[in-house]
Amino acid sequence: MIMKALKRLTLFFMAVFLVSTGTSLRDVNHFSVPVMAWSGTQVSDAGDYYEPIRGLKGTALKNGLNTLIMTGVDQDYAWARYEAADEMEGDSSQIMGVYSRLGYLKTNHVSGSTGWNREHAFPQNTMENAGLSGSTGTGNTSFNDNHHIFASDNRINSVRSNNKYGVVASHSSPVKDSYGNITDNYYSGGIFEPSDAAKGEVARATLYMVVAYPALEIADNFQAQDLCFDWHEDFPVSNREIRRNNVVYQNQHNRNPFIDHPEFAVMIWDSSYSGNGALEDGGGTIYPDPTGVTISGPSEVNVGSTITLTASVAPSGARQSVSWVSEDTSVATITNAGVLTGVKAGTVTIYATSTVNTSLYDSKAITVKQAVIPPDPDPVDGTITYTTGGNSTLLTPATLLTASTDDGDNLDSYSGLTRIYNGNPASQGGYTTALKNVLKFGSGSGGGTMTINFKTQVKDIVLTTSGWNNTVYNINVNGTTKAPATGTTPVTTSFSGVNSDVVTIASGGTDPRMMLYAVSYSLEQSSSTDYYFEHDGTDIFG
Repeated sequence: MIMKALKRLTLFFMAVFLVSTGTSLRDVNHFSVPVMAWSGTQVSDAGDYYEPIRGLKGTALKNGLNTLIMTGVDQDYAWARYEAADEMEGDSSQIMGVYSRLGYLKTNHVSGSTGWNREHAFPQNTMENAGLSGSTGTGNTSFNDNHHIFASDNRINSVRSNNKYGVVASHSSPVKDSYGNITDNYYSGGIFEPSDAAKGEVARATLYMVVAYPALEIADNFQAQDLCFDWHEDFPVSNREIRRNNVVYQNQHNRNPFIDHPEFAVMIWDSSYSGNGALEDGGGTIYPDPTGVTISGPSEVNVGSTITLTASVAPSGARQSVSWVSEDTSVATITNAGVLTGVKAGTVTIYATSTVNTSLYDSKAITVKQAVIPPDPDPVDGTITYTTGGNSTLLTPATLLTASTDDGDNLDSYSGLTRIYNGNPASQGGYTTALKNVLKFGSGSGGGTMTINFKTQVKDIVLTTSGWNNTVYNINVNGTTKAPATGTTPVTTSFSGVNSDVVTIASGGTDPRMMLYAVSYSLEQSSSTDYYFEHDGTDIFG
């Protein structure tokens, strides 16, 4: 009697935190590589997806789930969907075969007798015999439904064929994959028995299919209906299944309810079930009423980075399902799994609310910080361009130097912002003397420009300049114009909010001749650094 097996399913909600897969080896190109099983707790991102069926059970629940999971679906037979859904943890270049549990290169699509193919857990011929129509690659049909189509080695896929799942009496002749690897799968007399790690997956895929497509029956795909429920119970939901359900949800926009809520099987198929409806006190299991919610996790995150928050619902036996909300998504966003992403600097309050009793919640303040950018010892990428403007002459060659790269021009004597020539402070006159650590911009007939390309975005710029022989000039930096004090005494002019990795400095005004002594810049969260100029000593005041 199937009800005996089904009643034990009421504890299945606990299974979503268990891991049921192992590790194995396969020979991809005639050499063995390690294959890692999915590990670590995976969390369903269903959120309030199942709210429309709250309180339902029996046929009403089955019909309600049918409407829910078949609304707004986007089915596709593209290889990329299965490469994503069945990807090996820790190796983005491989998928894991559902039956063999071995790794195969994602690019190794079936070709001839080798490679991996897309296995329909509910065979296509079986679906056609049940009256379903359609074809792979065309429209939203059972033939393209990602929830029952798995990546599988081509040979094992062929052995399974249209055969029902069941128990093979003798395990003396295991099925080999297309590369000759022995697997834990068996076939005999029209019955295919998958590996233990796959049994729960194909059972839940079958339950999904008979709810999504009412023309199908469990007995169409299993040696016996009881066996499907036994596998559903004996091989509980694994972390791989939880992750796969999330990935398919992202692509196909519906979920397999028997992965998120294994207890639904009891509530639908056990005619003697008399408990609460779906999501009511857990549905299928009596949970204690929740009394409180507590959020745990970090309190700070950088812009562009993520942290994970967890919420526990008291008492310990209460249903742990919560919904997450960010008070200000412009500062930080949070997923149904509690993964928070910093968006911009600021403070935001995060709420976790019990889905069983929405009057119970906890809040946590999160500070989002601008990521600290370590100072770059050489932020200029070496590209400096000049235009002379009129008939004036700019330094050739001219380079940016820091004090740490001073080559003898006595930059340490640059105090007081007096000009330096030949290593000694100079007066403001003597323009025929070859000056070092200065650039002349423009002429009486036109201004000059210089463009500096930085490796990262510059926040602010401060320029040290003077006029040439008391000229009246102005400075333009990336479109913003300012007029420093007239005269030959060097002064500083600040330009805030430049926010660009390309800085263009131009002179202009009544007489656009300008002397540029130093450029000081600041990056986000980085201290200022001065850059000076050097040239070859040629007379620049023609």
